[in-house]
Amino acid sequence: MRADAGRWALPAFCAAALLLGGSVQAVWSNLILQLGALLLVTWAMLRGRPPEHSRWLVALLWLIVLLPAVQLVPLPPAVWSNLPGREEAVRGFALRNEPLPWLPISLAPYETIATGLMLLPPVVVFTSMMRLTTLRPLDLMMVILSCASLHVLLGLMQVSAGTAWYLHAFSNAGAATGFFANANHLAAMLLVSLPILAAAASEYSARIDASGKRILWLLVAAAGSLLLLGLLLTGSSAGMLLALPVVGASLTLFRGVHLLGRRSVLAAAALLALAGGVALSVASRDSTALLSRQQIWEKTAPLVVKYAPLGSGLGTFEPLYRLTEDPSSVDRTFINRAHNDYLQLALETGVPGMLLLLAFLAWWMRRTYRLWQPGGGDLRARAGTIASGALLAHSLVDYPLRTSANATLLAICIALMSGARFVPAPPPRSLRHLTA
Repeated sequence: MRADAGRWALPAFCAAALLLGGSVQAVWSNLILQLGALLLVTWAMLRGRPPEHSRWLVALLWLIVLLPAVQLVPLPPAVWSNLPGREEAVRGFALRNEPLPWLPISLAPYETIATGLMLLPPVVVFTSMMRLTTLRPLDLMMVILSCASLHVLLGLMQVSAGTAWYLHAFSNAGAATGFFANANHLAAMLLVSLPILAAAASEYSARIDASGKRILWLLVAAAGSLLLLGLLLTGSSAGMLLALPVVGASLTLFRGVHLLGRRSVLAAAALLALAGGVALSVASRDSTALLSRQQIWEKTAPLVVKYAPLGSGLGTFEPLYRLTEDPSSVDRTFINRAHNDYLQLALETGVPGMLLLLAFLAWWMRRTYRLWQPGGGDLRARAGTIASGALLAHSLVDYPLRTSANATLLAICIALMSGARFVPAPPPRSLRHLTA
């Protein structure tokens, strides 16, 4: 009984994160995830220790977690009032004839706390994967694929049956969003699911006899088609453009892909060409959204300079961006993100955040290079590089990692790349006797 609990505790939490963590609008759902994360990390800390080779990455993770805490430390008036961008705050206290109080680096401490708490689920998932030794990789992969399928099925209902199926007050009506509020965020999740599907299929293929492989490939084709259909229903041009390299890279993960035959290879090439045409068509129609993003970036860049080198605090983008808008041109549309997470992080975290980001990207590129060398890594780790690369690339034009769901997916990918410890796979068996 205790062994079963150890096996399913982390996959169950991941499933909850993927289904409940689709938007910051879901306050109670995110609160449940954060409380569950505290319970899970306490249990994981008592169950094991991280492997030696991951110590550097774990240290980097703790520095990332400490960053919002440092931004909340109260500073003497003589210190914070001389930080760049604090002139308006000083002027406000002067107009009210009030003495300057002790204030933190963050211009919106409560928003910084809320944003910092959103880090709990992904941090706990990564920590647990590096510590627990009862986890089976196929369990986790099947959780991801099952949740992605549920997202797509809900997205089908949203597109076909109308607004009654949208779960959040502010959503991309008319497009498939699944359990997310933003269609682009669903597209990011489906991109991650494609290499996970390829790696999971290869894991199963190595464990079944030849008679079951044909059934397996049919199931994989059906699952892949469902994921690609969901991606198409999101209408995300960035998602479909990224699908081209993601699908191409995922095909390299199939063991024995040469057994599929020349016709299947030609069919895959035709499918990629069709996907490329659809993506370019959508991108051409989505030129207005691209222009809007460029305008947001142009207004955000001066704010980055204004609040450098320490930044304005996590979660402060929205109120600061309002100060750049022309009151005469404001309408019902509001901007709550920079639609470029790197640019927004530069504004909110300044030089410290950028140094941590560069350290992570340096580790990611070095690790990816090593894993793709001959004999450098297993299929799960390589799938993690493809999936995490898709999320990092998508963050250039959107903010998928601002949701607990996609941030948890990134944490899983990084743990896979880092060499998370798993229960050894059982010997090959026939498909009808296959167990996870």
